[in-house]
Amino acid sequence: MHFSALKLKEKLLHVIGENNNFSFSYGKIQYIYERSNVLLNTYFLSSKNYYRYQLIQQLDRWSFRIISFGFIFLTIGTLSGAVWANEACGSYWNWDPKETWAFIT
Repeated sequence: MHFSALKLKEKLLHVIGENNNFSFSYGKIQYIYERSNVLLNTYFLSSKNYYRYQLIQQLDRWSFRIISFGFIFLTIGTLSGAVWANEACGSYWNWDPKETWAFIT
């Protein structure tokens, strides 16, 4: 990789993204806390199984939405990384062992 690759404007976006990871982690912790409260306050006897089923269905819908939203950002990140690699190194893919194993895993 060339040293000019480290001076590009796209590096600023990477640093901004790192700051957002902290707030995402806090939101995830808050979600887990709220979910545990919902599960503790739900009465799981046979007469209340209907509410349990409703909760599971709602969590399933939310997880599908969140995964779909994450897939969109994963796709955008992969494409913008390819554009950055083209500007920094002169090609989209160099078949470098690190790149190849990162793609495989």
